[in-house]
Amino acid sequence: MLKNSVKAMLSAGRPAFGVFVGTSDPRWVEMCGRAGFDYVLLDAEHYPFTLREIENLVRAAELFDMPAFARVAANRPEIIRQTLDVGVWGVMIPRVRDRGDAEAAVQAAKYAPRGDRGAQVTRLAGSGTTSLGFGDWARISNDETMVIIQIETREAVENLAEIMSVPGVDAFELGRLDLAQSLGFPGRGDHPTVRDAARSAASLQRP
Repeated sequence: MLKNSVKAMLSAGRPAFGVFVGTSDPRWVEMCGRAGFDYVLLDAEHYPFTLREIENLVRAAELFDMPAFARVAANRPEIIRQTLDVGVWGVMIPRVRDRGDAEAAVQAAKYAPRGDRGAQVTRLAGSGTTSLGFGDWARISNDETMVIIQIETREAVENLAEIMSVPGVDAFELGRLDLAQSLGFPGRGDHPTVRDAARSAASLQRP
């Protein structure tokens, strides 16, 4: 599976529907595939996934040609690279506040010349057992791997236009409960101020 179907859907203006998964039991991913979801997102920020567990969950998703993404624990290059190497088709980056944070995430997720991800033919490309050479894999990976930014703070909302103008950033996800805390209304994701900030973010026209 060397094509990210979710990225293709979004590029065509079609919505994609998926599920956050917080368990290492592959049966949950299989159920999502059988239910017809377009993707699963493995939540490695709030649940104690190991890399091996993520790898096995990705294998379950591949049975249904369903891309698996992962929300990583932090915007750190070694975490992003290792998570991508075990087979996810994209990463969600928490706590992004400004353009610099977004640029760092893209740098870690993309091979040269678009980033500085370490040169390795990963398991998605057959781990070196197919005729797909590294040059071909780097090009495919750079085109198909998604970088999803999480918007969770007042600063991130204010900087959203700059964040989304970073080449290689594909989408953003609004973390409303964290945003509520940042705006001074902990636990109140339905507060009018939080709703207004969310609407402002959702109305952004990408540069």
